[in-house]
Amino acid sequence: MIYNKDIKHISEENRPYEKCLSQGPAVLSDAELLAVIIRTGTKGVNSVDLSEMILNLSNVKKGLLGI
Repeated sequence: MIYNKDIKHISEENRPYEKCLSQGPAVLSDAELLAVIIRTGTKGVNSVDLSEMILNLSNVKKGLLGI
């Protein structure tokens, strides 16, 4: 899921960190889970988009744990 907007503009219940706290890590996508770990993006790229870019660097599409 690519948000294409600043995390501040996403409702709190849909932000990865808040979603992890309220619903648990099992409900997060790999990109959202990695976004929780890295915690911040860069100028113009929020943490979820950055996480998607990182995950797309690998040719192996098995997820964070390789499964």
